[in-house]
Amino acid sequence: MIITLSKVKTLLQISNNTYDTLIKSLIPLVEETIVDYCNNYFIDKDLELDGLRLPKVYMHNKNLEFVNSTNSIDNSVTDLTSYDFNVGDSIRVFNSKFNNQSFTIESISTGSIVLNDIDTIKNESGNIVLVARLEYPKPLEITAAQMIKFNMSKITPGMAAETIDVYSYTLGESISGYPKLIINTLNNYRKLYLDRIYEDSFIGRLT
Repeated sequence: MIITLSKVKTLLQISNNTYDTLIKSLIPLVEETIVDYCNNYFIDKDLELDGLRLPKVYMHNKNLEFVNSTNSIDNSVTDLTSYDFNVGDSIRVFNSKFNNQSFTIESISTGSIVLNDIDTIKNESGNIVLVARLEYPKPLEITAAQMIKFNMSKITPGMAAETIDVYSYTLGESISGYPKLIINTLNNYRKLYLDRIYEDSFIGRLT
């Protein structure tokens, strides 16, 4: 995930647990807003193959099973510890039926990758999916925390202006539902085109 619950609370100086459930529900929403605005999956890319930059750590597999009851990605055929994923890694799933989103790895064993409970797995099997490791720039944690704080403030669209902590802005100057002052911090990470992570020619190079 782009930011953890504990990091949000540290940056926003929240010491109690009153808002934990709310913050956990906002983290994936803010994360997808950032991905959409930046047109950037933030894939950790490194390898070069025929001019393509490929994910540094990935698995492309037809034997993966997404299991809701354990919130895990399971595989009874391939050793999942062989893919170089680590506990705490952010990953994104591509070409699944119901789970095309980002997750965070909680634990890894030979047959199972258990995911953080902030994101919920939906039952699924049978598709050839690609799972790639993400690498979010550290400064995005501050922006994500600001966006979460903005949501927590319960600002309504009808208000003309408001002040939250050090942020003073006019709500008319908003982008993607957030103050321009906050969203502008994402501009350095924007891309003109979204990475073509999953396509037949690309997968052909991975197999």
